[in-house]
Amino acid sequence: MILNVRETGTSNSCIEFKVLAASMKILFVCDGNICRSPMAEALLRQLVSDKGVEWMEVSSAGLVASAWGVAHSQLRRVLGPSYRLVEKRPSKPLTEEIVRTSDLILGMENRHIQQILERFPESKGRVDKITSYAGKDGEIRDFPDSGYGDVVGWLRHCYAVMVPCVEIIAARLVRERIKVSDGDSAGKVD
Repeated sequence: MILNVRETGTSNSCIEFKVLAASMKILFVCDGNICRSPMAEALLRQLVSDKGVEWMEVSSAGLVASAWGVAHSQLRRVLGPSYRLVEKRPSKPLTEEIVRTSDLILGMENRHIQQILERFPESKGRVDKITSYAGKDGEIRDFPDSGYGDVVGWLRHCYAVMVPCVEIIAARLVRERIKVSDGDSAGKVD
C-alpha cells in the first residue's frame, strides 16, 4: 500500500510512504493471563481495529497461566465493549512456540522481563516492559503487590496506566512500519 502525501505550500512536492504488508505479532505477558495481559490485548486489539491496522496481530499469555482460566469477569466493568475481545478466550501459558513466533513481547513488571529472558534467552532484543516501551516509568504491578484493597479499583488503575501506553505503542509501531519510499524502499523525497 502506498500513500501519497502532498506537502502544503509546495506545488510539486510529493512524499510517498510505503506501508509494509507482513504481519507483526505483539504479545503481552503477565502472570496468570487473566487480568493485565488480556486487558492490554483487548485495548490494543480494539485500537488497531478502530484504526484499520490489519498487519498487527495481538495476543497475550501468562508465565504461570492455567489453560482452564479465562479473563477475569471484572474486566468487563473496566474495559466495557472491548471485553468481548477476550471474554471467552482461555488463558494461555507462555510457551517456547509463542515466544518464537512473537515479534514484540511486552511484560507488565521487571520480574516478567527477567523471567522471560531466563526461560527463553533467544527472545533477547524482543522483550520489554509495556511502560518502558511506551517511554514511561514504572510497572503495572500484580494485585497483591499493588496496595489496592479491591480488584475493581486495581483494574481501573491498571487501565489508567495502560491506555496511554497502548496508544503510544500503537503509534510507535505504525510509525516504524511506514517507510519513505520511491518505489524500491530507497527513501527518496521529491
